[in-house]
Amino acid sequence: MGLRDWLRRITGSTPGSANGPKSEHDDVPPVLSPVHAMPRKRVERVDVTDRLRSLPPGDAVRRALTSLRDDIDPVAASGLVRMLRELSLRDDLDDDAGLLLAEYFQGRGEAEVAVRVLEASSRRPGDSALRARLGLADLCVARGDRDAAARWLEELVASDLSFPGARERMRRLGEQARPGDAGATLLAPDARAGIGRYVLLKELGRGGAGAVFLARDERLGREVAVKLHHGVAGREARRVRMRAEAEVAEEIRSARVVRLYEVRPEQGALVMEHCAGGSLRQAIARGAVSTELARGWIRDVALALARVHEAGWVHRDLKPGNVLLRGDGRAVVSDLGLARRVGDRADAVEGTAGFTAPEARAGELIATGSDVYSFGAMGMALGLGEHPTLAPLFLRCLSPDPAARPKDGRVLTNALSAIV
Repeated sequence: MGLRDWLRRITGSTPGSANGPKSEHDDVPPVLSPVHAMPRKRVERVDVTDRLRSLPPGDAVRRALTSLRDDIDPVAASGLVRMLRELSLRDDLDDDAGLLLAEYFQGRGEAEVAVRVLEASSRRPGDSALRARLGLADLCVARGDRDAAARWLEELVASDLSFPGARERMRRLGEQARPGDAGATLLAPDARAGIGRYVLLKELGRGGAGAVFLARDERLGREVAVKLHHGVAGREARRVRMRAEAEVAEEIRSARVVRLYEVRPEQGALVMEHCAGGSLRQAIARGAVSTELARGWIRDVALALARVHEAGWVHRDLKPGNVLLRGDGRAVVSDLGLARRVGDRADAVEGTAGFTAPEARAGELIATGSDVYSFGAMGMALGLGEHPTLAPLFLRCLSPDPAARPKDGRVLTNALSAIV
C-alpha cells in the first residue's frame, strides 16, 4: 500500500466521495491533492489565511487543503499556498498533517517541499515514520535515484520487515538491478523475502560493511544469521571483503570464531551461525559486566586471536561489537572482512576509533601487534582496567610501541593462564 492509498484510507475518501471532516466556512469535504477529480463549488472570495494562522499547525494544514480544493479566488489560493510552505518548515505538525502536506506538494510538483516534510516525519517515532520512509522511497524512484530509494527502503525494512508495500518495491528495484549489485539493500532478484532457502526475519545490526539479519533456514529448520554486504562501494570491494571473511573462516575453523555455513557471492551474502546472546558491545551497554563474566569472555577472545594469528592472519577490526555471545554464554570473534595476511601492506586506514592501533596506516606492514592493541582496549571497555592482576597486561597491550606489547594471541593466552 503506497502513501497515496494510505492517505485515502485514513480520511475515508475516494475519488468522487463526500466523506471527511467539514470546514468552518464550507460544506465541501477535503481531498488529498489538487489532481483528484471531484465536484467543485464556487466560493466567494474570502481572506481565510489570517484565520487559519491562529489554529494549531495540523488543523491549519487540513483546513487550508480543504479550501484549496474549492474554486476560490486566485489571490486567496496563493496566500494559502504560501502559508502551507511556511507550515512545511514547522517541526510541530502532527503526523497525519505532515503526510497530507507532503502529498499536496508532491501533487503540485514541488518535490523538494514534500521531501523536507517527509524527512521530518521519518525522524519521529511510531508508524508515521515508516509511512514517511515509504513515501521518500517513492519520490526517489520518481526522480530516478534508485540508490537513495534503496536506502529509505532499507531503513523501513530494518524497522518492520513486513511493512505493506516495502518488499514489493524492493523486488521492483531488484528487477532493474544487475545481479550482484544488491548486498545489504536486499535488492537481489531472489531476495524478495529472503536469500534462497533463508527467510529473513529481522535486522540484528548494521555497520560499514553491511547488515546482519536473523533468518530461518527452511531446509534445516534452524535460525541463522545472514550478513548482506553493502553494494555501494562496488562489486570488487565487496568481493574482496567476502573472500577474506570466507578464507579466514575456512582456514581457522576454531570454536572461538563464528561458524560460517555458506557463501552466496551473487547476493553478497554470508550465512553464519546465529549467536543468541548478542554482542559484547550490547552487553556493556546494558550495564556493568561482572568480573567473572568479563574474564571468561576475554579468555575466549585471546583463544580466538591465537588461532587467527597461528593461521597467519590479522583481524584488524577487533572490538566489542565484533565479539558475539552464543546461547551458552561463550564469546566468539566475528566480522573478519578486514582480515589480511601477516606481512601484507595495509591498503587503507580501517578499523574503529579507540580500538585501532596508533601505527595502523595505509602502506604499513600488517602485524599481529595491532590486534593485541585492540585486545587491550577491549579489556578496558569490559571494566577490567582496575583489576589488580589483569590491568598490567592490558596496559602492556596498549603501549604505543608495538615491540613493547605481547607478540600475538598465543602469548596473550599464556599470559592469561598464568594469572591466578
